[in-house]
Amino acid sequence: MCATTRVTHADRGDEEEIIHCRYLVAADGINSRVRRGLGMSVKGKDYSGSFFQNLDIHLNGFPDWTDYFHYCVGTDHFLMVAPLPGGAFRLLLSDRGEAGDPTLTPQQAFMRLLERHFDGITMGEVVWHSKWETWVRLADTFRQGNVFLAGDAAHVHSTTGGQGMNCCMQDAFNLGWKLALVLKGHARPELLETYETERRPVAEQVIWAASSLHDIFMTHGKDIAQRKETMFDPGYKQKVVNTCSGVSYTYQDYVAKPTGLSELSGGPSIGDRAPDIDFEQGGTLFDRIRHKYFTLLVTPGDRTAQPTVDRLQHRFSSILAAETLPQSTAFSKRYGPADGRLYLIRPDGYIGFKCATKEAPLLETSLDSLLKQ
Repeated sequence: MCATTRVTHADRGDEEEIIHCRYLVAADGINSRVRRGLGMSVKGKDYSGSFFQNLDIHLNGFPDWTDYFHYCVGTDHFLMVAPLPGGAFRLLLSDRGEAGDPTLTPQQAFMRLLERHFDGITMGEVVWHSKWETWVRLADTFRQGNVFLAGDAAHVHSTTGGQGMNCCMQDAFNLGWKLALVLKGHARPELLETYETERRPVAEQVIWAASSLHDIFMTHGKDIAQRKETMFDPGYKQKVVNTCSGVSYTYQDYVAKPTGLSELSGGPSIGDRAPDIDFEQGGTLFDRIRHKYFTLLVTPGDRTAQPTVDRLQHRFSSILAAETLPQSTAFSKRYGPADGRLYLIRPDGYIGFKCATKEAPLLETSLDSLLKQ
């Protein structure tokens, strides 16, 4: 079974090419032709009444600190002023369309708001200008047959929080290593079913975080006091910040775990992003897992682990590297006691399995279910 697609090369006089491929990844944006051609539906909403513009420009006499982003919020507008390398500033404007007046130049539109928040600024050379609209969109499914949706073709949200590129790249990372292992014959095709299972819930989390921040900064007409009240709800800021930073995204609830696996106290769980640490002896944990396959981390403290590790390395030698870690206080603080544990780190840096050494047969069974020897 393969996917067939017709590609038109705009740089070659609209020459058409028919491509037959095992799998097709549609990363062709919010108006994805592939998604529409397959009839894959999306649901969402519009941010009605919000208009957005960016302007990169040199500002003369900016009176405030240039080491920080400045967020200027009113009931009817939002203005971000962000210093860029080289002396220019990136300005982001959102309002209800007043600045979109076609009789105004971009400089005039932005200057009207700048003058409401800063004194003594004049504008210099314009570097770049852009206008856009923002929507919320989420595809009902990220896969149809051998075709996968990734990035904006699968999900779109407010630019607030700057999560678009990060989330799209993580889609590609999650799907990329799985496709590579399947195409090389190292993994069973069932591995590809985990792409949507893992990434669609993350897209929902990103949409929530971006929409929450959008409601604070860009819900024009909503009273500022109401927005502040939301910001100071218990746990709100921590949840939004952790989500926008990307460190809280987890596949914990979507990674299959075998029956009978014990819950080890301390450290990240199966499905969590593996945190980096600095070893006291030098080097980092990420130095040891920076390759394209799985890494089996063996914690010190139990000599009985070696026979199991040797067997797994022999069976899965082409796709599994083992690392016996040194005694490390830093590692124990982040990953739990060094009491004879095994951590399987996936190629995308997430924890695929975690168990005590005595439970290694469960790890082996898990590897057998997805990988080929």
